[in-house]
Amino acid sequence: MTPVLCDIRAKARKLVGYFRSSTLAKEKLVSVQRQLGRPTLKLLQEVETRWNSTYHMLQRLVDLRKPVGAALASLNTEITTLTSAEFTTISGCLSLLSGFNDATIELCEEKNVSGSKVVPLLKMLEQMLHEEMAKTAVAVAKEMGEHLLRQLRETPHTPIYEHHVIGNATGP
Repeated sequence: MTPVLCDIRAKARKLVGYFRSSTLAKEKLVSVQRQLGRPTLKLLQEVETRWNSTYHMLQRLVDLRKPVGAALASLNTEITTLTSAEFTTISGCLSLLSGFNDATIELCEEKNVSGSKVVPLLKMLEQMLHEEMAKTAVAVAKEMGEHLLRQLRETPHTPIYEHHVIGNATGP
C-alpha cells in the first residue's frame, strides 16, 4: 500500500470510528440522511483480518459522502472529512478492487472451491485490472493496479495458470 493510501485509510478509519462511537454523531448522520431523502445507512468499520472490510468501509464512505460532510459540519469536532482529492483517489482504487470483491464473494459462496474455478477468476481479475487501469486518471490507483497485476502473475515466481499443481487440476 502506498503512503498516500495508508494516510487516506487511516483518516477514513478515524472518521468512521468517530461516527460509530459517538451517539450524537450517529444521530446526526441518520437525521441528515433522512433530510436528504436517503435510506439510513451506518458507516462500516474495517476489520484488520478481512481485506474486503476495508473495501466495504471505503465504499460506504463514498456512498455517504454528502451526509457525512453535512453531519460533520454541524458537529463540534476536530474530525475532518476526506478531501475531494482523497475521495477521487478512493473511487479510483475501489473501481480496481471491485472485481476482487466479486471474486471473494463468488469463492466464499461455495463450500469446496476447485482449481477449475480459481484460474478463470484470476484471468478475469487480470483482464478487469487492465480495463480499469486504462480508464482511471488517478496515479495512486494506477500504481495500485500495477502492483495487483504483479501479484496476480506471481505465486511466488510462477504464474498460477502455469503452476503444475493448478495446471494439472484444471487441465483437460
